[in-house]
Amino acid sequence: MLLVLATACGHVPEKDMVRHEVQVTVIYATMDKINAEARDRGYRSQANGFYDSRRNEIWCPDEETPQAFRTCGHELRHVVKGPFHN
Repeated sequence: MLLVLATACGHVPEKDMVRHEVQVTVIYATMDKINAEARDRGYRSQANGFYDSRRNEIWCPDEETPQAFRTCGHELRHVVKGPFHN
């Protein structure tokens, strides 16, 4: 029975997923450093993190918090899906 479950769980139809292979530099930094870099790159408001498409860099908070993980994941979506907001 275990073999049947492992086999059944191991197969995911292509229509149920989208695969992206990306190469990006991820930089973990303090919020002060993130905001200084964001200002230097033209961001007008305070940033929790950002994706710089010209340099192909994601700037993420160097914290182990749910918000930091959400921010980094959000920025990774920009790598895959582009600038979906201003």
